Amino acid sequence: MTKTLSQLDWIQAGFRALTSGGHTAIKAEVIARELKVSKGSFYWHFDNLPTFKNAMLEHWVVAGTESIMIEITEHETDPREQLRLLIHTITADINAPYGGLLAEAAIRDWARFDSDVSQSVSRVDQSRLKYLATLFRRTGGSANTSRQFAILIYGALIGLEYLSHEKLAKLKSDLPALLDLLLKSLKPGENK
Repeated sequence: MTKTLSQLDWIQAGFRALTSGGHTAIKAEVIARELKVSKGSFYWHFDNLPTFKNAMLEHWVVAGTESIMIEITEHETDPREQLRLLIHTITADINAPYGGLLAEAAIRDWARFDSDVSQSVSRVDQSRLKYLATLFRRTGGSANTSRQFAILIYGALIGLEYLSHEKLAKLKSDLPALLDLLLKSLKPGENK
């Protein structure tokens, strides 16, 4: 029986290849071997490797940032609860099909070698930081405090993903603990 693969199957396998072998592992043959199919399946879905890489990046931007922000915003109206839900969402095992905890780190490493990826990472980072700062601002933080807290949470996320992979931290408990500390440090009326 022949497997029928979707674009998403290929994109997830592409990220697994990136995470385990770096940007040079993003090759139709390598990914087809992992999926146990011929590379003809790859070309059914993608014209060429650059098209595939662009699809990977677009998927990461949408699924890893835009969709999450929309879901959080639509699901909860209290900014403190939105922050908690965001942290819960991003510390869940959403990266498992993409190579696990180091998937985002692999994308950042890829950005060192590819200017298109670098531009995408920069846009995503700016968007995520702006969203976090907006949520902190809505909790009552000043503009400066909100920006700093956004940087602390985002920087901690990036570092804790690696430390958790190395069994030196627990992303699912350490990042929420940091958020709680930051929220407790906000003084009522600080925003004024």
